[in-house]
Amino acid sequence: MATDKPRVAAYLSHQNYQQLKEFCSEQGIKGLSTGIDLILSQYFGTDSKSSRGASALGEGVTRAEVSELISQECSAYFQRLEAVEDELKKLLACEMKMKLSGRSYNHCPGSSSRKPTTSLEVR
Repeated sequence: MATDKPRVAAYLSHQNYQQLKEFCSEQGIKGLSTGIDLILSQYFGTDSKSSRGASALGEGVTRAEVSELISQECSAYFQRLEAVEDELKKLLACEMKMKLSGRSYNHCPGSSSRKPTTSLEVR
């Protein structure tokens, strides 16, 4: 297919190549060149002639806004993870007390009435 656009050759890492293929597939873009052009247009803030336009990466969203959103999501994720860890520690401590006293697991707050099929090691 003839074009007046400049040709660029690049060597990508396997990971970036896979992600580029996934991006193009998700956006319904048939050619990798079109996907690369769209990504670069968004990065540089230029108007791509691509029919996908700015919508594929989020129109009007700056890198700083994306970075802030990722930071907020990660923070929320780690807060939830810490809460789960705290609950797990409580349940493990209760399980140890129950084992030492000879009582069954279902006396621990929040535990199910059936005995766990696997045991967890307390370190």
